[in-house]
Amino acid sequence: MSKIEGNASKEVLMQIPEPNVYYGFRVTKDTKLEFSNKNVRQKLENLVLHTRQEVKTDRFRSIIKNTLKLEEGSLLLLEEEDRGLFLPQNIRFGTMEEVKDEIKFIEEQISKIKE
Repeated sequence: MSKIEGNASKEVLMQIPEPNVYYGFRVTKDTKLEFSNKNVRQKLENLVLHTRQEVKTDRFRSIIKNTLKLEEGSLLLLEEEDRGLFLPQNIRFGTMEEVKDEIKFIEEQISKIKE
């Protein structure tokens, strides 16, 4: 059993999420999208995202071609300035309403903590 002694008051704390906000698309078998900027050209059709990306520096030029097979309901986010359409990794994304529901759930769980 652990024990803490002293005059500091204990608080319940949680990680504050980063306010990264993107446009997003929930993919269906019928979703068709095309996106391009100065570095990326992308086409989504039949649940397959084809990407051609060019990276240039003073010293090299690289062309990357990528094919990503998606599933019905996959969430694609859009970063217009750089990478274009991308699949979020290890981070949950949702609408503002879903975020509010999650906060409500967290508040309910915290209220159950017994000191």
